[in-house]
Amino acid sequence: MGLKIGLLWGLCAWLCIAKRDKSNSKAEKIGIAWGIFFGFFAICGVLGDIFHSTLLQATCVLLSVGILCVVAFFFALYRLRKCKMQIWGTYVTYQIHRGNKGYRSYFPVFRYNFGGKEYQRQTHESYSLKKINKKFAYGQLYPIWINENAPEAFITKKSLPAANIVALFAGIMMLMMFCVVLITVVFG
Repeated sequence: MGLKIGLLWGLCAWLCIAKRDKSNSKAEKIGIAWGIFFGFFAICGVLGDIFHSTLLQATCVLLSVGILCVVAFFFALYRLRKCKMQIWGTYVTYQIHRGNKGYRSYFPVFRYNFGGKEYQRQTHESYSLKKINKKFAYGQLYPIWINENAPEAFITKKSLPAANIVALFAGIMMLMMFCVVLITVVFG
């Protein structure tokens, strides 16, 4: 299992580095940082499989996913705290993100004006198709909350989604499981 996850992390590292936005220095640095993050765990997974190392495989699987879950929670919390200014945006459409096993997430896209500039962006909040169709209608105005310092970032609700709280608890559980593996390997 470590090899498969390691190869997946290797692909993520390659995508982060190869597809980074070179026109934006901040985005380029973020892409490189994520590439290094995923690259480290890719190496752990591949070497863990080659050397049959439980610690390296646990690092690849438990530590990496645990960190990602905790980071996802804090990223959502950061967006919630930074997106304070309420404005009105026009619902335009949604973007579909397909996961494995046919799972789909739907992300609403809004058009709005701020500071004399028009934006058309997708939020980071996902909905089911049923919920997005029930909550939003094409061409209608809805309150959205933007980050005044980065107006391309916005949220459609002023609450932390339950999925982010679940991700935090899952991340903490995985980090605790990694600690058990670490203690077992070192002192066992």
